Amino acid sequence: MFTRTPSLLFVAAVVGCTNPSSEAKTDIDEQAIDGTLATTQQWMLDRAAAGPLNGDGSPECTATRIAPNFLLTALHCQMQLFVGKNVTFYSTGPGYNTTMTAKIVNVTNPPGTNWATDYYTDSNGQFADLAVVQLDRNIKTGAAATMQWAYPGSGSSGFKVGCGGLASGVSNTTGRLLAASDTLDSGDDSGGGFHTTHDQVDPGDSGGPFYYKNRILGTLWGTYAGTGGGTVARYTSVPAHLDWILGSIGYQWSGAPPVAHQAISGNVVENFATNSQRVCQYACEQHSDCVGYNFSTLSLPGICQTFNTFGGVSGSSTITSGLRFATRSSAKTGNPAAYARFDGVSSVVNHSTDNHVHEFYSSDGSNWNVGDLFAFASADDGSGMQPPAIAGKPSVFAIPTTPNRGGANSILYRTSFGQIIQIYTTASNPGWHWRNLTNSSVVLGGLDSTHLLATGDPKLYLRSDGTPAIVYRWYNEIWELAAVNGWTGTWTARSLTTAAGAPFTAGEPSAYVRADGLDAVVYRGSDANIYEIASSDGTSWGVGSLTGNAGKPAIAAGDPFGYVRVDGVDSVVFRGTNSDIWELYLQPGFNWQWGDLSSYSPTPLAAGNPVGYVRSDGTIAIVFRSVANDVIEITPGNSAHPWISNDLSVIAGGPSWAGIDASDPMPYVRSDGGNAVVFLDGMNHMRELSLHPTGWTGRDLTHDTGENP
Repeated sequence: MFTRTPSLLFVAAVVGCTNPSSEAKTDIDEQAIDGTLATTQQWMLDRAAAGPLNGDGSPECTATRIAPNFLLTALHCQMQLFVGKNVTFYSTGPGYNTTMTAKIVNVTNPPGTNWATDYYTDSNGQFADLAVVQLDRNIKTGAAATMQWAYPGSGSSGFKVGCGGLASGVSNTTGRLLAASDTLDSGDDSGGGFHTTHDQVDPGDSGGPFYYKNRILGTLWGTYAGTGGGTVARYTSVPAHLDWILGSIGYQWSGAPPVAHQAISGNVVENFATNSQRVCQYACEQHSDCVGYNFSTLSLPGICQTFNTFGGVSGSSTITSGLRFATRSSAKTGNPAAYARFDGVSSVVNHSTDNHVHEFYSSDGSNWNVGDLFAFASADDGSGMQPPAIAGKPSVFAIPTTPNRGGANSILYRTSFGQIIQIYTTASNPGWHWRNLTNSSVVLGGLDSTHLLATGDPKLYLRSDGTPAIVYRWYNEIWELAAVNGWTGTWTARSLTTAAGAPFTAGEPSAYVRADGLDAVVYRGSDANIYEIASSDGTSWGVGSLTGNAGKPAIAAGDPFGYVRVDGVDSVVFRGTNSDIWELYLQPGFNWQWGDLSSYSPTPLAAGNPVGYVRSDGTIAIVFRSVANDVIEITPGNSAHPWISNDLSVIAGGPSWAGIDASDPMPYVRSDGGNAVVFLDGMNHMRELSLHPTGWTGRDLTHDTGENP
């Protein structure tokens, strides 16, 4: 075993730590992580980061990659002093790879802590020697670390990992990554931290991970004098602070919108205590077979249940549940998208369980067919390969034919690696084709493609100047790809968040052209306000708070949707924290105003995100999924009731259609002029509600086309 005198940085940080434990901190020399090259496995190297580096090449601290462009380390490493400096990553080891670096652009610490004064107790009174480090680009060195969501208890074994000093007086000048096994010696992490049986750590190991079942359980603070003699290593608990960490990296649940007052049933994978639904969602997504979760607030802390089978739903006053469609044993996943193609075909597309994009299509609105677009789309690069697997929800857009421009149909989606894929057909190039828009050879100027990876679902719209533009979420920023020289040319990329100086996003953006010709992107901020990033020329962008301008308190709980009503009013609809549907609207010559559309007539509470559109008969309509899993439509009423709501599920399909909506419904005007709303039911059949002269009717497109659900 090796020992050495701690570095000045480490001594200053350790002596100043606020220690919630009764154990006394020692100032003796510390033992290096007594590992060997054999114990440092490739998955540890994939996640590790070293630095910043000292003059001799030795790392100041160890960090762990928890997302493509985010690291987790210790607050006492004082990364705030190194903004603009590089951290270095590993390839095959044993030392770091000097060609693999990224720049620190931002450092976040838990509320209440203060890195400058060595104060590591957060506003909840918990030990929190943590820092989330944002990098200037995504790092592709294998999968990022999964974070542990529940503390396993005393006696559980794992690995401590670090790139600190090697021996007394010997610097780790190549950042060699070492690992040592250890066991937990704390019964719980209620104080925000835990300690292990042995110390085995050294300066430079600070911030390094403790892995339990290959998940990061804690970050290293330092060592204590144990109550039974000797020294033990002290870690900040990741489960105790996971909700804050997830918020700091912009984590978003990729499944169906949560439904309040509803419990799902099935085979339980795991039960654990947490006060955060976001942590429950994250835990579900880390189990490959998780199909959904229940989050109960009956007691404090709350209880999270995850399931690997889906047995149905029932009402519950204290439970909120969510379904993760991506792992359901059915033919389709997620929310469908629908549009009228430029070539006169009605189209409904969705993510299938083989991770392909399937399309239901009809030229008359009555006779439907279905096909796998992956089987038909040819690669633009001539490789003969099929499109890569879809990971999110597809979006669709049709560019109409004009005297100066041919028509085009576009389907966009993101892959599990964040690439933006487009499946398209044009009037001049018939047949389906596909291309990777995240490829740096496609983007003008060869911009590093790691800056273009999407963590949210991309959406296409036509800006006011006719430029096709794609907006998407990159963690907590909103980015845009704008076409140059036409549909099949190159694309430029920019961060609209940076260009406008806008607050970070907490959800998915929606883009549209306002009635006054402004290009507008609306989104929900982390403070529950609705923000708008807008431009009059596609070059200069500004930002404003629509809720603030309308004099409405921050109440947004879901993602907004922007569109122009038939009366020329700009409208942004969203689900509020009270589960009502709210509208922010801008009339010509007025400021933004607000209204609670659910309050004008008895309207069911909303569970999903609303979508507004103008029906072919000129009626303004907002469609959403209720907490009872019905499709609800809100339309203008009369002087006594300016807005009224109708349950389209019951009206169109009768009692057998009640409570079967399992996705956010998508309304659209079909190519034959019919008004339709499509959604997935609990068995993942594609259902259509359509408006005829005699009223609304329902049909099962999956059944009618003979597709196996």
